[in-house]
Amino acid sequence: MNSETWNTRNIGDLINLEYGTGLTETTRSGSGFPVYGSNGIVGYHNSYSVNGPGIIVGRKGSVGAVHWSSSSFWPIDTAYYVTLKKENDLRWCYWALQYAALQRLDSSTGVPGLNRNDVYKLKIQEPPYPEQIQIAQILDTVDEAIQRTEQLIAKLKAIKQGLLHDLLTRGLDQNGQLFKSRPESVIALSGVAEVDPSPTKKIPNMDEVVSFIPMTDVSDDGIWTGNQKRFLHDVYQGYTAFQENDVLFAKITPCMENGKGCHAIGLENSIGFGSTEFFVLRAKPGFSPRFIYYWTLTAIVRRKAAAFMIGSAGQQRVKREFFDNFEIPLLPFSMQERITTVLDVQEARIQTEKVYLDKLKLIKKGLIHDLLTGKVRVNTKFEKS
Repeated sequence: MNSETWNTRNIGDLINLEYGTGLTETTRSGSGFPVYGSNGIVGYHNSYSVNGPGIIVGRKGSVGAVHWSSSSFWPIDTAYYVTLKKENDLRWCYWALQYAALQRLDSSTGVPGLNRNDVYKLKIQEPPYPEQIQIAQILDTVDEAIQRTEQLIAKLKAIKQGLLHDLLTRGLDQNGQLFKSRPESVIALSGVAEVDPSPTKKIPNMDEVVSFIPMTDVSDDGIWTGNQKRFLHDVYQGYTAFQENDVLFAKITPCMENGKGCHAIGLENSIGFGSTEFFVLRAKPGFSPRFIYYWTLTAIVRRKAAAFMIGSAGQQRVKREFFDNFEIPLLPFSMQERITTVLDVQEARIQTEKVYLDKLKLIKKGLIHDLLTGKVRVNTKFEKS
């Protein structure tokens, strides 16, 4: 273990925060070197004002946001850039500033702003230079793994959207092959699912527990992310009722456009209540609930539903008539099941990667604290050999 001591410093002993230089959007060339504002890259220009690599810190707007540029760059006047006062590893400085949580120093009452003198007063633990390098390398390794996983999830989601379109509109034969053309027979969504039906399952005891799904508990990609429960007597009035296997579809803007909704599976006592801003779709005989759910995730359904919105700005809602007007191919139940099986496999892979991503983020959070405070030391013996 490295026995060299750490020193407590003010951030101002280690770095300067220099003002960026104005560069209006109309004067940027559009290609070349990145132009940074407080919230990251805002454009590109054929020249730069600061040699890279470097650190950019949000000054106005996204106060305290910390960005890294691996190339030379141009920070505009809403951002600071970092220069070193003494020999320190620049990448370690980046992670140290991330850990410092500069967002809490917002000194404005109107437009958010960061006073660099407030930053300079913050205390920080400064390890020996060789240990700084090791700390930065460890955190970079975890961060790279996070970025790769995020890229993989984005790719898998794009593949899923392609599968949704092809499988749902063309169908799948018994050999797992897409049909070459779209089936001729069509049916309205309201022909495959009841819209806002009452639950058929009754719970006689008002003290029983049921599932509760507010809009905040469904994701933009149609996943029920929470597991809230309520006593029936607390929710049986004033909320939307649904039951096991129903499909929830957000009706209000921007939730509908963003893709909110879910397939209600695993409800407590097979009954649930939730936001009044959900439509409830219940599969009719001969139609798969999962098949209907996947249709609600398609971009075309969300786009067409937006044309059926009424109401004032910010409070627009999809009219029920949308489900009478949107038609889908009429596919046999066995084909619906084959399609949903393929889509479920793709969805399971996405969720597996999301779980892994969450674990990586927790590891990163713990490492940032442990490594930047000296709680965990790294072995730098080989640096001196």
